[in-house]
Amino acid sequence: MEFFRCLAKRRKHGEYWAYDSTSISSYSEQLNQVKYGHNKDHEPLPQLNLLLLYGESSNLPFYYRKLAGNISDVKTVRTRIADVEPLGVKKVKLLMDRGFYSSENIDSMLANHYKFLIGTSTKLAEVKRILLSYIKKQMQEHAMFSKYTMSSLLDELDVIERVHIPGKTPIVREILNKQIQIYKNMAVKPPIDALS
Repeated sequence: MEFFRCLAKRRKHGEYWAYDSTSISSYSEQLNQVKYGHNKDHEPLPQLNLLLLYGESSNLPFYYRKLAGNISDVKTVRTRIADVEPLGVKKVKLLMDRGFYSSENIDSMLANHYKFLIGTSTKLAEVKRILLSYIKKQMQEHAMFSKYTMSSLLDELDVIERVHIPGKTPIVREILNKQIQIYKNMAVKPPIDALS
């Protein structure tokens, strides 16, 4: 643990910590932590998971942990938060992808007074409520209800043609001026960067 305390002292004050994991596939039959789990590379092999905390602006890692391959990302958060306390770091700010989201993890981070930014699925009822509330507010502020219902506005944006090529950024093939205006009224950048 002393090694991790020294690494933690090198991090930049006030930076966010990226909290992420990766899996390492293995043919080993001798390592106890090599287990079958959710393989991110879709390889039909057992794996070892590696959890890493590193500073988002310094790009310096300061904590890692080997975990059994059958432990999902979402199950690591509360235990690893307890591991951070002995490092002597104050004002924890975490940045995590949606694989770590659960209401229990949110409760745990709030209970520890951690600041955090975590991805979530837009299928969650609370996320849907917030998004629809924002859309309604923007529609009211920009007098859009005279032209659209909320449903017809979302349908209008749903017809933007996107091409998805595996391993590449999705390409927008065509976007109409009225669709660009809807995005601007919503205070959201239109997806026109990919147009050439």
